[in-house]
Amino acid sequence: MGSFVGTAAEVTTSILICTVPRSGSWLLAEALEDSGRCGHPREYFRADYEPIYCRAWGIAPPQHVSDYVAAVLRAATTPDGTAGVKVHWGQVAGLMRRLRAEGAGSATDDVTMFSQLFPGPRYVHLVREDTAAQAVSLFRAIRSDVWWQLEPSPRHPSSLDRAGMPAFDEIARLEQQLVDDNACWTTFFSRHGIVPVRVRYEDLAACYAETVLAVLVALGREDAARTGISPPRLHRQADETSARWLVAYRAWRSARSDSELERLGAPACAPT
Repeated sequence: MGSFVGTAAEVTTSILICTVPRSGSWLLAEALEDSGRCGHPREYFRADYEPIYCRAWGIAPPQHVSDYVAAVLRAATTPDGTAGVKVHWGQVAGLMRRLRAEGAGSATDDVTMFSQLFPGPRYVHLVREDTAAQAVSLFRAIRSDVWWQLEPSPRHPSSLDRAGMPAFDEIARLEQQLVDDNACWTTFFSRHGIVPVRVRYEDLAACYAETVLAVLVALGREDAARTGISPPRLHRQADETSARWLVAYRAWRSARSDSELERLGAPACAPT
């Protein structure tokens, strides 16, 4: 979690990793943080993480979400004035609703409120093109409650899988939610004329150092990569079970009509 910084440098740039679950966001966030020039990008706005962060920072849970945002910026900012935040679309929608319910800020649209909350925002849009594999990964993480690992562990998801195949209809619902949330990010960027730094999970997984360097260059932080990109600490969780489930899920999905899959899908959120 990192220690709480009572007085942070004035924030001049906010690097926002905009994504959805199981996209390689932990991998990218760690790489950017290791650069020392991209803040401390963590998933501060996941609801069940907020009290954990407050305890780690030694503060009482703030009564107002705007006060929590201020605490996040103190913890997320490096001495050069760069704040780093990783955020999923569902967390953005929830954060905006909470701020508006409290009457915080005068912004009428999300992008203006983003600029008010996170000074000098720079957007990094991390996507995973294989949404079927992403949904299988998400289903498995939810069921095992193992989201990331720094090394092989007895708590690898394979040790927690129940016998047999997973619930494919539930994986389909998760995939549709991932597709919808990605569409919300895309609409958000296009509606407001934002050109984010776009990163593909597939590139990050296949060409880690080269992809991280390209992101740092796009963010104007190429000086941070002069000493080289350190190897990732995270241990890959996909295994033979993941591959077997993915093959079976794709076969199940291909046998369903579009209308059947639509009935399983979740409604898309509406960005402003």
